[in-house]
Amino acid sequence: MRRRRRRGRLWLWPLVILTFGGVALLVPRFVDALPVLPQTARGRVIDEYTGQPISGATVRTATQSATTSLEGTFSLRADEHYRIEAEGYQPREVSGSDLAAVALRPAVLAGGIVDASDGRPIAGALVATAEATTRSNAEGIFRLPNRDPEPVVVVKAPGYARAILRPTRTARLDIQLVRQPVRAVYMSAATLAYDSGREQLLASLAPNGLNAIVIDLKTERGTLSYASAVPLARAIGATSPTAPDLGSLLARLKRQNIYTIGRIVVFRDRVLASARPEWAVKDLSRGGAIFTDRDGGQWLDPFRREVWEYHAALAEEAAALGFDEVQFDYLRFPIDGSGEHLQYSQPSTAEHRRAALQGFLTLVAERTRMSGLFVAVDLFGYVVWNSGELGYGQDLEHLAPLVDYLSPTLYPSTFGGGIPGLGDRNGAIMNPYELVRRSLEEAKRRLKGDALKLRPWLQYFDDYPYQTGKRYEAPEITAQLRAAVEAGASGWMFWDPTNLYARGGFERRP
Repeated sequence: MRRRRRRGRLWLWPLVILTFGGVALLVPRFVDALPVLPQTARGRVIDEYTGQPISGATVRTATQSATTSLEGTFSLRADEHYRIEAEGYQPREVSGSDLAAVALRPAVLAGGIVDASDGRPIAGALVATAEATTRSNAEGIFRLPNRDPEPVVVVKAPGYARAILRPTRTARLDIQLVRQPVRAVYMSAATLAYDSGREQLLASLAPNGLNAIVIDLKTERGTLSYASAVPLARAIGATSPTAPDLGSLLARLKRQNIYTIGRIVVFRDRVLASARPEWAVKDLSRGGAIFTDRDGGQWLDPFRREVWEYHAALAEEAAALGFDEVQFDYLRFPIDGSGEHLQYSQPSTAEHRRAALQGFLTLVAERTRMSGLFVAVDLFGYVVWNSGELGYGQDLEHLAPLVDYLSPTLYPSTFGGGIPGLGDRNGAIMNPYELVRRSLEEAKRRLKGDALKLRPWLQYFDDYPYQTGKRYEAPEITAQLRAAVEAGASGWMFWDPTNLYARGGFERRP
């Protein structure tokens, strides 16, 4: 018993000394040795635009991580710095004093696109920002990355007016597009330069129910109908400013709600071929001279990147001037000459020819996407009936995804071989409604029903005298446009090289 008491005293004595005798020296050492109890940091992660909680966000420090709850809350050991990440949001770095409501900015722009008239979803609409481009799915839904708090959003679809939006503090866009059928006629560079002829044509638009016009910007010779600022155009003398105040004309047409289309002839270009012969197609049967077609036109090499760049610059300029659309004509390889005698910078195979046109149109789309400029391509009428590219690069299925509009030249007088169901050329010429309607239905079949991508050129001139000599008057003109409307095309355009549209036949249509 005594030993136990002695041991008890010895055990209590140091404790007394520690408690009362050595406070200044012993207690601090004792406290330093104790483990520090961890502090807990709590916070909440929310959407910067909506204020709604973000669940599933990850909160990280240098040594640990936590995931936010359905209410957006989290807790973990306190630290000085935190990184918060969540799918679809821009990550954020915060300090330990800023955890009460950490707001993340959405990094995704999403929404739906519908027809303003009936609310039906629009599939395949192009949605572009400076950062990315996408297309709406079958339900009209789109989603694309976006880090700009105030992006410019360009939306366009064949058959609809474009929309340019500048949303703020939103990651959700619900967009309604308005139908825009085009009813157009052609104005040549010569008429554009001729004051009375130009004004007479423009004055005829509204009375005839026309809401659009196709204006020559670059002709088959390679001359420009306006004073271009493109350096190469000025260097080679391509500018022939028949309409030096084209910008004012376009502003006037816009005030009148006239849709403007700039026609640009691409690979048939005597001016550029003469100035840069190394960019031209060569004719080996003539000792390597520049190839000249039967009408005296010279051709540029469609494989040359320099040629692409020139015409992409002209398209950009058209957008800057205020055109709603550019339409590329002669976007093809020459056909009136034996292919084996023509020399290009690359082997002229079917694969290479398709790739050349695809490369050019891809470049144009990239250069003009933020302007909202629509892009169209003129096609031979027989392209809708013939599979493959037939030696000149125009392949319906390959071109369709690259442009907004395909414009086959469905002039009955050019169908010298006729079409199935109409027999020979006389059958085509004497039956304009059937020619246009059947051709568009065949194109729709090949495009899997995508009629709004089709806007045909129609005939406003008489049949060639050396064929039938048939006059094309109001009944024939009405028959063609009625066929285009009933086939579901997004409009029509009439061609007359004289630009005299006084035969009637136009109808006002919604």
